[in-house]
Amino acid sequence: MKSFNRIALIGAMVGVLLSSIVGAAGAQTENPTYLAVVNGASTDPVVVDANGTELAPSLAYPDGASVSDAVSQIVGTGSYTVTFTGPTVVSDATVDLAPGFAQTVVSGFGDNGETAKGYPIDTTPVGADSAKYAFWNASTADVDVTIGTAPTETVAPGAGLEAKVVGPDTSVEVVVGGVTRTFVATADSYTDIFAVDDGVTPTIALAVVPSMTDLLAEIAPPAGGVTVPDVIGQTEADANATITGAGLVAATTEAADDTVPAGNVISQDPAAGATADAGSTVSIVVSTGPDAPATVPVPDVAGQQAADAQTALEAEGFTVVTTEQPSMDVEAGLVIETNPAAGTEVAPGTEVMIIVSSGAEDVVVPDFTGMSTEDATTAAEDAGLMITFVEDANNPDP
Repeated sequence: MKSFNRIALIGAMVGVLLSSIVGAAGAQTENPTYLAVVNGASTDPVVVDANGTELAPSLAYPDGASVSDAVSQIVGTGSYTVTFTGPTVVSDATVDLAPGFAQTVVSGFGDNGETAKGYPIDTTPVGADSAKYAFWNASTADVDVTIGTAPTETVAPGAGLEAKVVGPDTSVEVVVGGVTRTFVATADSYTDIFAVDDGVTPTIALAVVPSMTDLLAEIAPPAGGVTVPDVIGQTEADANATITGAGLVAATTEAADDTVPAGNVISQDPAAGATADAGSTVSIVVSTGPDAPATVPVPDVAGQQAADAQTALEAEGFTVVTTEQPSMDVEAGLVIETNPAAGTEVAPGTEVMIIVSSGAEDVVVPDFTGMSTEDATTAAEDAGLMITFVEDANNPDP
């Protein structure tokens, strides 16, 4: 079992480095946030970028001995697609960062690196008399976690432990797939612990913030509030990007609207131009398009080819079934009528039967000889025939 008590000294050195990087970036970044990345899926180094900007040109798979396996950067608020690209893995995750937010994105989430996932960092202050840990199991195996003298906790794949505040110099031991890592963090630090697995070699990855005090000073929301942007008429995706880019958080609901195209913003609250606290919520209502009518008339497709009639009805949202019956008057293949009949008001999506002519049907003509006119009429009707009587001048008796 390896022990990393030397982390206190190295952590302090990393803290100085982070402070200088954060200070330089934060001075140039409006509405700064914190973004860290961990290669949790490929034993080969990967290239990591966010929205096309390179964050790490060669991010290694955790070796079980590093002070921190994460690469971090201060970035502006907004929506970021973080992409991991390597010889055997290409994965990405989208994260939304508002003022004061911090996230770590890890490639791989229990499926050999085919996805990536963002994990929020608890940005409540830690303080000089404590340290904070959070644990996430992004591997395919159960993981045992022991913090100080507390009982060991077993964490299933895909689960995690909420951030825990402990005293400085409290040891943490994590065991996954026969790999054990033990370390001790410094005061005021925050450590995300990840069990990761490239499908062959499970290991433990650390994402360390050496000084939460320094970090929170850099990503504190701007004082005085921010101006709410105008997003009415924008698509939902564009509106979300505009709102988060302004240092606010978007909350979406949907409603029907007869004039605003589906997927575009109908209204917002607060209104454009208002002043809101950074990180506060802007509620947007997105159109689902016009309300569906309560009833619609069945179109008249009589006389059309069966296929054309079916296409016309389906284009109006009806479900179509077809049946045939003989007809003396309608040519074979053409629609005789529909059921419900044309013009009938029905609910959208109603099933409509189209009755298609199979043409005239051959019938056996009865022998009318010797029948009375009444009996002959009945026999003709039963056979589907029309009968006409003609008087025979040579035989006046019918």
